Amino acid sequence: MKQQKRVLAVEDCPIASRLIEESVGSFFDLSIVDNYQKLQDELPRFNPDLILLDVNLPGEQTGFQICKELQQHPSFSKVPVIFVTGRGEVNDRIMGYKVGGDDYIAKPFDPIELLTRIEARLKKYSSTKRMMIKLGNLVINPSTHQVILEENNERKNLILTNVEYKILLYFANHPDQIVSRAKLLDALGGNNLNVSDRSIDAHVCHLRKKLTGASYQFRSIYGVGYKFSEKSE
Repeated sequence: MKQQKRVLAVEDCPIASRLIEESVGSFFDLSIVDNYQKLQDELPRFNPDLILLDVNLPGEQTGFQICKELQQHPSFSKVPVIFVTGRGEVNDRIMGYKVGGDDYIAKPFDPIELLTRIEARLKKYSSTKRMMIKLGNLVINPSTHQVILEENNERKNLILTNVEYKILLYFANHPDQIVSRAKLLDALGGNNLNVSDRSIDAHVCHLRKKLTGASYQFRSIYGVGYKFSEKSE
């Protein structure tokens, strides 16, 4: 069964939330939160493919500020954002695009138009994800440097250092191959990343801990280097 795309809506008005749910809830895996703090909690858990964002929200953070913050996020900067808001003036629309919004819909909105615009943005976004690498329950998105571990019906974003990410990406592109430390150092650029033969072992050790639960694991090949392969049962 094809997995539904995940849409995360940030909307504090119950009436608007209900209309969003009625408009797109049967087409996508939909989650709705009503404030900034709940958004912060839901982002890593839900890992949305698209975000619907109101401008006027409770608390100090406006939708414009949240969108600007998302553009700096290492895991969600490429996720499309559609503003769905009662602020429909030209200046508001301009601001929405300036802070990184991909589309802007003023309330009240037509349900079919909302659905159509979501589908259009998801189609464009999906084309950027075709180069994603999937090894068992591990997903790597080279365009965003996002690494996701799918476990127990949840998607966990792994936080890696720059060197750890480059090591993982190299092995993910060469699964089941024995790679010497010298070859890995050459592939990583050696001194350009301040990586040495000795530090390789430390980085791989840290990666092993972060990849606990992944179906692919690093294996030490005595006297040679490492291999990234599927974990034996």
